Amino acid sequence: MNINSGIYCILNLLNGKYYVGSATNLKHRKVCHFSDLKLDKHDNRHLQNSYNKYGHDAFSFEVIEYIVDVDLLISREQHWIDFLDVCNTEYGYNLQQIAGSQLGFKHSKKTRNLISRVQIGRKASAETKEKMSKAQKGHIVTQATRQKISEGNKGKVRSQKTRQRITDANIRRFAGKTENHPMYGKHHTAEAKEKIRQGHLGRKQSEETKRKRSIVLTGRKHILETKRKIGLANKNRVWSEEEIAAVTKRLIEANHNRKGQPLSEQHRQNISKGLKGNQNGLGKKHSIETKIKISRIKKEKFAAKQKEYYRERDALQLTLFA
Repeated sequence: MNINSGIYCILNLLNGKYYVGSATNLKHRKVCHFSDLKLDKHDNRHLQNSYNKYGHDAFSFEVIEYIVDVDLLISREQHWIDFLDVCNTEYGYNLQQIAGSQLGFKHSKKTRNLISRVQIGRKASAETKEKMSKAQKGHIVTQATRQKISEGNKGKVRSQKTRQRITDANIRRFAGKTENHPMYGKHHTAEAKEKIRQGHLGRKQSEETKRKRSIVLTGRKHILETKRKIGLANKNRVWSEEEIAAVTKRLIEANHNRKGQPLSEQHRQNISKGLKGNQNGLGKKHSIETKIKISRIKKEKFAAKQKEYYRERDALQLTLFA
C-alpha cells in the first residue's frame, strides 16, 4: 500500500534543528519547500535565513510518521511540534505553536508592501459588501475587548502623514456628497445619544484642538436649512438648571477675557451686519414668568449696589471721624 500523507521534518544536519509539518502528498511538499528555499522566497524566514547560511547540502527532508487517515494529520503534527519543541528557536524553525494555524506568523516587510500595493484601488463588490454586512450583524464586541482597544489607543498620537491619509481617504470615499456618508438619513437612538453624552462628560479639549476648531469654523455660516433645523430643535426646549449654569459660566468667562478690550472695527461691522434686517424680536412679548424673573434680577442688582454704597459710606465716615 503506497501511503503519500504523513508528518515530515526538514533537518539541519549541522546544528540539529527541525522544521516540522504535515502533508497529504509528501513528495510534492518536499519539492515545494526546497524550490522556495532555493529561490529565497520561503514563507518561514527563520528557515530561509538558515538555508542561505548553511546551503542546500546541510538540509535533509525526512518522514517522521506515515498516516493513512488524513483527518489525523493536524493532531499528529501538533504532537510532534510539542514533542520536539520546534517552536523554541534553540531546537527548531517552526513559527506557529498550533498546527494548521497562523498564530505567531508574521509577514516580512517586503510581503506586507506587496499586499498593500495589490489592495490599493481595489473595491469590494456589492455582493461582497452584503456578505460582510451580514457577517457583522448581531456581532457584539465584549467589554473586555473594548477595554483592550481603549488601552491600546491611549496615548497614541497619529503622525501628520497618517492624519492626512485618513482625510484623503474620507474625501475619496464620500466625494463631497452627503448621501455617501454611512449615517445619511439615519438617526441615533435615545440610548445611543445617552452613551455618547456620557462618554463626553468631563472631557476637555486641548488648547491646540480649540485653536484648530476655531480656524476651521472661522467664516463658516449655516445654510438656511440648517438654521431652520436648529430653530425647530430648540423650539419649546426646556433647559435644565445644570445646562443654564454651564452656559452662564461660559458667557461670564468669555466676557471676563474680553473685559477692557475695545471692539475692533471689523467686529463692529460684523455686529452691525448681523443686526440689519433682524426682526426676530418684533411683535414678541415676554411671558409673565419671564417678566417676574427680569424684575427679580433687577431688584437683586439694585439691592447689591445699594448695600455696597452704604458700606463704602460708613467706611468713609469712620475714617473722617476717627
